[in-house]
Amino acid sequence: MRAAIRQFDAAMDLLDQNRLVNLLKKEDFREFLISKKAKRIVLDNSEYTSLPNAEGCFQRNGLWIVYATDDRSSVVNEAEYQTADAAFCQLAANINLEYAPNETIESLLPLNSGQDVKALEALVSRALIRLKTIANGLVGTKARITIIDDIVFLQEEQRRLREFWYTTTFDTIAIQLSDLEKQNESLALSLRSFRKQQEAYYRIMQLSSSKRGYGRTQHKKFSRPERTAQALQKKKQYE
Repeated sequence: MRAAIRQFDAAMDLLDQNRLVNLLKKEDFREFLISKKAKRIVLDNSEYTSLPNAEGCFQRNGLWIVYATDDRSSVVNEAEYQTADAAFCQLAANINLEYAPNETIESLLPLNSGQDVKALEALVSRALIRLKTIANGLVGTKARITIIDDIVFLQEEQRRLREFWYTTTFDTIAIQLSDLEKQNESLALSLRSFRKQQEAYYRIMQLSSSKRGYGRTQHKKFSRPERTAQALQKKKQYE
């Protein structure tokens, strides 16, 4: 199991973990906006939106750009942030909402257990379902190209996570079976030892029983009439 974890960590090093984290954070923020019924929020463009009176956010050169557009689609209130969490919190504040970032996403990436793998794979699967739905509604737009690229990336992550999950699960089962076999061997040895002790005990009991029976005087048993006749005969002898 540890070997499988090391192999997966090495594979993950070849991928952009920051991209995975940022995509999952964006989808968490999208869920928040949907729950609040927020409108005219643009998250999937790789540049400024042309929609008027909208709020938007995108990543550029490692920075997160939060901005708004006026009724003529001109960019206003632009600001840069170092992290996705800070950018999403500010965008939420711009529309009078309070957003609490999901702090569990980054903690899952070390994949210290099978539960971490399943939790991360569930987040990826949920993000894929939503992005595919959005992509279907953006046919012929630049945003759709960006989303399709994200979908392909997440699908590859999903495949790797599932492969790692199966490998880890099989390794765990193999270890459990090995432990069970060792326990069975130990149990078999204990049973053989118990049987030997039981057989020795039976032999001792049989030997002890035969010694108690050796040298006993055998007395003839008489019925009550015979004993009465014997008593009368002895009485006559003494008279």
